[in-house]
Amino acid sequence: NVIAARVVTTQALPLPQQTTLPELKQMVTRAVNFSPKLAEDRINVSNNDLAVKVRKDTLLPSLTLFASYTSSGVAGVGVNCAVATFPCPAGSVLGTLPAGFGRSVGDIFSYKAPDYGVGFALSVPVWNRTNRADEATTELQAAAARVTLQKDENAVTEQVNEDRIELEGQMAQVQAAENAEKLFQQALDNSRSKYSLGKGTIDEVEAAEVALVNAQKGVVAAQQAYAIAQVTLAKDSGTLLDEYNISLGQPLTPQSIRNLH
Repeated sequence: NVIAARVVTTQALPLPQQTTLPELKQMVTRAVNFSPKLAEDRINVSNNDLAVKVRKDTLLPSLTLFASYTSSGVAGVGVNCAVATFPCPAGSVLGTLPAGFGRSVGDIFSYKAPDYGVGFALSVPVWNRTNRADEATTELQAAAARVTLQKDENAVTEQVNEDRIELEGQMAQVQAAENAEKLFQQALDNSRSKYSLGKGTIDEVEAAEVALVNAQKGVVAAQQAYAIAQVTLAKDSGTLLDEYNISLGQPLTPQSIRNLH
């Protein structure tokens, strides 16, 4: 069964389309917008810009205003003094005032003993070399992130341009290979005609057949190279999933992974 098995292709290799390719600027714009690497670079630039802003804020003066209002209550039995002297002279001791937990809670909500507070705190950084060094470091990191983003954008642009040129070249190669196949087919037909008329030899016919087979192999190789160039351009320009109807599906969740097990 294995020896008798034959490989049968279910899809033919793609042939060059007559439709014109999109403009290079349009392809580059899409590639730049859909590139995962550039998306990561943009996130890094944004994070570094935020870090620079935070570091610069640490170099600015800061002013803090605060105010408070509280109410107090006293529990227990209080002893009052007629004069503001401690300890209270024996003749100046007034009668005790009954108090307790309930009365102290009532004093809190009745605001009989309020306490007010207001103030401010001003901090002015002077010669804060640590923060200045950190701010300079973050600015250098932000500049490096922008350079990396620009470099990757240039790489994507160059890659898309090279892929487009490669695809156009492979289109010409397929056309040339097909033209060569037609010529070798015609040569084989001529050899067979001459052989049937007795003016040719079987060796000439066999040589023409071998040449035609090689030309057919060249057509297949050119079509294969064209298909690879077509997929490569779609991948680098960000249109691979749409053009080939590829769906990545929903991401796996911990529950779905457990179900697989």
